[in-house]
Amino acid sequence: MELIKKLDRVPPCMCRVMARKNNGRQVLSHRDIAIASGISRSYVAKISTRNTWSGIRVDFIERFANACGVDVLKPSKVKQYWSVSKAYHIKHASKPHRMMFAKIFKQRPVAEAQG
Repeated sequence: MELIKKLDRVPPCMCRVMARKNNGRQVLSHRDIAIASGISRSYVAKISTRNTWSGIRVDFIERFANACGVDVLKPSKVKQYWSVSKAYHIKHASKPHRMMFAKIFKQRPVAEAQG
């Protein structure tokens, strides 16, 4: 299996959905992720809704995913989160974050991301 195909089991948009703080109760902002990763806020915003890692440098993949608290090489952790989580951080997100999540889920439903 190609590395990109393996990484795309947990694409940037799903990493972004998983990014949370305060024991999973709050959404990480683009700014939070930018600071943690050392990637510009505008680039974080750009890749946050992408469905593939294709075209993104490996060092940015690692930094972005780590800042979001996701191990892209262990997609079972993401699946496990969705099976037991109440997604509190999504349900109680600010309007801009809810709009971003709606865009992400419209292009990639959670059920597809789990599979």
